[in-house]
Amino acid sequence: MRYQETGAVHKDFHGVVNCTIEYICKNFGKNTMHEIFFKTGRDVYKDIREHLAKGDSSELENFWIYFLDREDGEFDMEKNNGEIKLIVKKCPAMEHLKMLEIEPHPEFCSQTEYMNKGLCHGTGFEIKTVKTGKFSCVQTLRRKS
Repeated sequence: MRYQETGAVHKDFHGVVNCTIEYICKNFGKNTMHEIFFKTGRDVYKDIREHLAKGDSSELENFWIYFLDREDGEFDMEKNNGEIKLIVKKCPAMEHLKMLEIEPHPEFCSQTEYMNKGLCHGTGFEIKTVKTGKFSCVQTLRRKS
């Protein structure tokens, strides 16, 4: 897998992301924030997108597993009828913000939604994200109909 980090985990990154989201939304609007997340998914994680375009979801699956394991997230993954569901029971980012006593910006979780849109752009796949609680969601990868 191309996207791996080694060394110490610095979860305070999530606090910085929250502050950055607040700044960009306040000064440029939430549409600009959405565009940044979309472009990050599309361009920064280009290798995942290229694998999806070839019908190969393994890079995305490995990416999800690697980072959720690395940050002590609680999750399951289910594969049924060509769909892959990532069931996040405890989001490490949201848990860390809670520990820091930082209220997540209302657009904090949109990073997942819009990065996923970027990851899937032009691939024939889509990822639907449903928030199931303050610290949980289900992300479903499927082929577009």
